Formats: sequence, C-alpha cells, structure tokens
Amino acid sequence: MITKLLIVADDFTGALDTGIQLAKQGVSTRVFLDAKAWELQEEAVVINTSSRHLSPGEAKKTVFETVKKAKDEGVAYFYKKTDSALRGNIAAEFEGMLEACRAARICFVPAYPALGRLTKNGVHYVDGVKVSESVYGSDPFEPVRESDISKLIQTRKTLSVAIKPPAAMPGGQERVLVYDCQTEQDLEQTAKLFKQSGETVFAGCAGFAAYIGSIVDFGIKKTCFPKLQEGLLVASASVNPVAITQLNYAETAGFSAVTLTAEQKTAENPGSIPGFSELVSSIKSDFAASGRILIRSVSHTESFIHPVGIDADLLRSRIADNMGALIAVLIKEIDTNFLIIGGDLLSSTLSRLNVNSVVPAAESSPGVVAFEAEISGKKRTIFSKSGGFGKMGEIIKTEQYIMEVNNGPE
Repeated sequence: MITKLLIVADDFTGALDTGIQLAKQGVSTRVFLDAKAWELQEEAVVINTSSRHLSPGEAKKTVFETVKKAKDEGVAYFYKKTDSALRGNIAAEFEGMLEACRAARICFVPAYPALGRLTKNGVHYVDGVKVSESVYGSDPFEPVRESDISKLIQTRKTLSVAIKPPAAMPGGQERVLVYDCQTEQDLEQTAKLFKQSGETVFAGCAGFAAYIGSIVDFGIKKTCFPKLQEGLLVASASVNPVAITQLNYAETAGFSAVTLTAEQKTAENPGSIPGFSELVSSIKSDFAASGRILIRSVSHTESFIHPVGIDADLLRSRIADNMGALIAVLIKEIDTNFLIIGGDLLSSTLSRLNVNSVVPAAESSPGVVAFEAEISGKKRTIFSKSGGFGKMGEIIKTEQYIMEVNNGPE
C-alpha cells in the first residue's frame, strides 16, 4: 500500500484526533507513538514527534528528519498538525517541514469551529476570547502568550506571513499563508481552493484535517468498529480547568473518584510510589463495586501546587510517568473501557504497555477518539482526549456513547 499523506503531530492526543478525521472517512490510517520507530504501511500515516516540550531547535530537527525520510520514500502530501490553542513550537516546526519538503510555502488553517477555535484577521480565539487571554494563557506548564499568528510565526526570521480570507487562492512570495476561518463552510471552501491550486503542504489542527480527504485522492474502504466493554475508567493528569471541571462534574454524577497524593504523583520513579500495590487493589475494588471511576492528579484548579525544587518539565514528566505506570497496570488487570485525558499521560501509559502504533477507530464527540491497540496479544479499545477539549459533561457523554454502541445492532 502506498502512503499518500504524512501527518506530523507534536503530541499523541493531537496525533489521534487528527488521524481519526481520515479514519472516519474510510482511509487506512495508523498512528505511531514515536518518531524513531515508524513505517509507511497505510495510506495515511500519523507520527507523534513528542516535540511540544522540546527546544525550538530540537523540535525543528525532529520534524525535519521525520518529514525528509517520508519525502525521500515518495510521500506526496504533508500535514503539520498544530495545537488548536497554538501551544508548542509551531514556527520552528514549520521551518523544519518546509526545508524537508523543499516547498515554497505551507498553508496554515488553525481554526476548529466545532470546538470554538476561530481565526479572525490573523488572531486566534477560543470560545470568543483571544487564546492568550483564555484558560490556555494561564496554563501552569505551557501558557500561551501570543494570539496574533503572524507574530507567533515570525519569531523565525526565515518565515514571512500573509493572512488570507477563506476565498483567497494561494499565491505570493510568503512562506506561510494563514487562513482566517470561522465556520465549517470556510474550511470546506478553503480545501477546495487548495485542491485547485495543487497545494501539497498544509498545517492546522484536527478541524481542517477533516477536509484533507477532499484534497488527497485516497482509496476509500469501509471500516468496522468493534463492540466495547462494560464500564468506564477515566484517568487524567491534566491541570487544565476544562478537564478538572469535567472530572468534578462526573463525580457529582456518581463516578467514584481517586485523587493521587502529592507523594504518589511526584515520586522520583514509579517504583518508589508510596503504597502502589495497595492503591491498585483499592481502585480495582472500587471499580468492581461501581463500574465507573475517576483517577486524577488534582481535584480542583487551585489544588495544584508546584513543589519547591522541581522545575516544570521534570514535574510534568514525573506526574505522567507515575500515573502512566499505574494506568498501564490497571489496563492489564481490569477488562473495561478506559478514557485517558492528556497526551503526556497517554504516551507514558502506552509506552509501558509496549505499544508502538494504534489504529484510530471512532470519535464519540469532537476531540474524543477511540482507538485500537494490541496489548498483551489482545486488541483493546481505549478512548483519549486533550485536557482542554469538550464541554462540562464530556465524560458522561462518552459513557453514554459506550452504552449506545453496546446496545446497538450486532
């Protein structure tokens, strides 16, 4: 099978919520966890470079090497998946992709109208607020400081920028064309223009990825979604207020809840987590009784305290590693559905389970992706989402989706 499209994402939840846009259309799609171990085996290949937290120089190098390998092997279309709230090394990674593709320009469509991410006059908004003034501007690990996309991109001196309306045909000397879009119709119209002009290098979040299938000529085939297990175990290491609100709402709706202690979250390594075996036994017992449980790193936004003597990158890594070790054990020992919130936690969990790649299977709601992974010789279906995605009742909505699938026709 010839790979026609390479998608490069800087974190794993982003890779999944982009890959599912193609899988839903019947495109053969596979998502790889690691830029160091992947192969071109499907029509659309999505690679997580884990470059969001790297330095700009390291992020550029990682993207360049990944894209160049695919370009040298004959891939024709490229999509740089960006965070819908403009987090990460966007400008540096654009530079790496353009150099690897030897392309004149990249067409950037950052909007995701279904989740309230809109671009107006080159400024990015989340739910009507400039992204730097939204909850993403106060993120304790990676606050977004810039809403003006031109300023964000021009931190790299090689990148010139032009702001375009949805109806504008690509052209000019600028290296990055940023398209204002506020509706699904805008996205669809922009994709048609790209098809007409023969563009091959794109960027955007999952919102525009849904329209890439109208640009690239894929061989469409029907996909089937397996039945799910009973129950739901939710795990979150996110400190995003959106995720915390969702978890608290689910608790009021009857989910049991376990909040890890500071010592459990920040242990130097998973082997030194206090009371690990007892914690696993307690969670299994609670789940057996209720069939619905939350495991979280914090219960309220204000309950997140940055420990003295641990920098932000090390703290984020420790929380993901420790929670990932816990969730990996639970996946092996509890036969149920899992919803994992946050890309760092998801990557940590699957790495511990020796999962190298997954197949996106369904989207229960925008940004909530179900995927299949081979774990201990058995196919398991796991749900995932970014911490900042969704409405207050998103966890309940996922639970309802599971029940609808299980109660549907054989």
